[in-house]
Amino acid sequence: MTSFEQILIAIQADILTRLGERLQPLPLALKRTADEVLLENETWTDADGLVIVRYAGSTYGQVTAPGLTLQERELLFDVSVLCQNLTGENPEDFALGYVGQVITALAGFVPTDCTDALRVVRDEFAQADAAAHKFHYRIRFACPALLIQTYDTEELHLLKTTDIQDLTIAST
Repeated sequence: MTSFEQILIAIQADILTRLGERLQPLPLALKRTADEVLLENETWTDADGLVIVRYAGSTYGQVTAPGLTLQERELLFDVSVLCQNLTGENPEDFALGYVGQVITALAGFVPTDCTDALRVVRDEFAQADAAAHKFHYRIRFACPALLIQTYDTEELHLLKTTDIQDLTIAST
């Protein structure tokens, strides 16, 4: 397992722990996955729904230091909320209410190996299976981090200087 994989697992574990603490009274199961979340692949029992955390990729800033790679990086995580009911008498006990509670639980939270707090990038209605009464909302969070990698300057392809000959410009 690479150190990057270990970092991702640690961040996902922190997110799940935070959700477990903050959503404790809610009857939602929690898990993490590396796969795309699809309603037809997910089942839950003894719970009103399921919250799934998945690494969704990264974006990178410019290299900011000579002799090493130092880049701002945003690790993206999708938190999927899968529920059997979209709305109801008590809005906090249904999909849209759970989405709000997940955002409240995670926005501003600083997981391990992040340089700053999680921020919400977007939330969206992802999928519905009305016949099965299953609904899927996805919330994307960004986790600021740094990518730091040293490299050997001998391996760089440096520009070579050449002698410049005097050029005579003919006047017309």
